[in-house]
Amino acid sequence: MPRILLISGQFVCGGAERVLTSLANQWAENGVEVTAMALGDTGEPPFFPFVGKVRVSVLQLQGSSENPLVGAMRNVSRVLALRRELKRVEADVIISFLDRTNILTLLANKGLKSRVIISERTDPAQRKIGRQWEWLRRLTYPWADSLVCQGERPLRYFGAAIRRRAKIIPNPVMKPLVCRNVKDTDRGAYILMALGSLRPEKGFDLLLSAFARVASSFPGWSLVVWGEGPSRPALEAQVQALKLQGRVSFPGLTDQASAKLAAADLFVLSSRVEGFPNALTEAMAMGLPVVATDVGAVTEIVRSGVDGLVVPPNSVDALATSLEQMMGNPKKRAEFGLMAREVAVRFSPQKVFGLWEQLIHDVLK
Repeated sequence: MPRILLISGQFVCGGAERVLTSLANQWAENGVEVTAMALGDTGEPPFFPFVGKVRVSVLQLQGSSENPLVGAMRNVSRVLALRRELKRVEADVIISFLDRTNILTLLANKGLKSRVIISERTDPAQRKIGRQWEWLRRLTYPWADSLVCQGERPLRYFGAAIRRRAKIIPNPVMKPLVCRNVKDTDRGAYILMALGSLRPEKGFDLLLSAFARVASSFPGWSLVVWGEGPSRPALEAQVQALKLQGRVSFPGLTDQASAKLAAADLFVLSSRVEGFPNALTEAMAMGLPVVATDVGAVTEIVRSGVDGLVVPPNSVDALATSLEQMMGNPKKRAEFGLMAREVAVRFSPQKVFGLWEQLIHDVLK
């Protein structure tokens, strides 16, 4: 394998960062020379730890801008600084994650020898990045040697010339290290669980409204949302307004997602925008039945009516109806949960890493 450089914005708790870390660790353990680079420094260690064989580089290239002109000037300096780093690392292949990082990487690598694979981690038709960034994406993406999307829907956003060089590669799904506790159906207390950053795109405001509609019919159920983010104050205020105190909790971040999911009875994904949601696949691998909105690659993950239910996004009515169906039917939950475990076979790390390695081979060839 060639020398590989993986680039993301920051080493935070996110789906892209988790995949980047998994790829870096896998390849490093197999003897590949791997560097993982973050454009911005959080001041904290990477949320997902790297093995010792991975070379980790954290730059100081991120920050907010007061106006577009200042932002443009700062981006020029970021590109020049990143270009110096790319020359220093001298990777054969660069794999960049997330739209703005992709753009900066393509600009910085222009005229250099490294091959560049860019990776979109959400649906670009739904995620707005601003007029200037969108113009830069249209300018730079044709320079990439290949584009990776996580499903068919995000790929449709791009023109035919880019799609011809693109590949669909899902996220790897690990088999859980802990077993889910399958509980008696008459114990009286059940957990509906969600997991994700507390941001508008995750749709937790919709979830709270949907849960409020069914809560009185299912007094034994509570909603637990793991994650942290800027929407916490608004969501907590919504809980108060809906009179859901004692029925809904926001415990914060966790690095033990599997252990938390093992205590749940039903998982819900209420997102407005997604790519290939890791929380959803991890829940299914644990044997959890799911209710999920039809965003990103969800319909390629959830087989609606087989291992979960898929509902239209942004619809409180549809979400509430499906939650009611699942919360009131323990037999269906058990059947769906048993089938859901197959997600770890359909998207096994061996299959996914094999797709990445084949893509690298094709790009270099």
